[in-house]
Amino acid sequence: NYSIAAPLTLMREMAKAERTQAPVTISELWYFELTGLNVFDADTQQKLGRISHVEDLGLNTVVSIEPVAGESLIAAPLEIPLNYPHWQKPDLDTRSVRLAEWRVFVA
Repeated sequence: NYSIAAPLTLMREMAKAERTQAPVTISELWYFELTGLNVFDADTQQKLGRISHVEDLGLNTVVSIEPVAGESLIAAPLEIPLNYPHWQKPDLDTRSVRLAEWRVFVA
């Protein structure tokens, strides 16, 4: 029943220092780096929403995208597997990532 914590800014600095090159795929990022990334449609560059949390389910990891009021293409939260092949290279400087073929997850 112990919790070890560090400030988010320090965690981001540590992750950046460990990385010898920019991340190639979204799955190479730590979960705390994913949380808060703005997600944009790869084709239209319109905002889908923001990654609110990442849930590791053992065999699968699910990324939850929450709509941002008045800014998002989606009206309800969207859950997409982290290993979905249509995530495009994340940009940690702009805190964003592009996603293609996401409409298959909309009911």
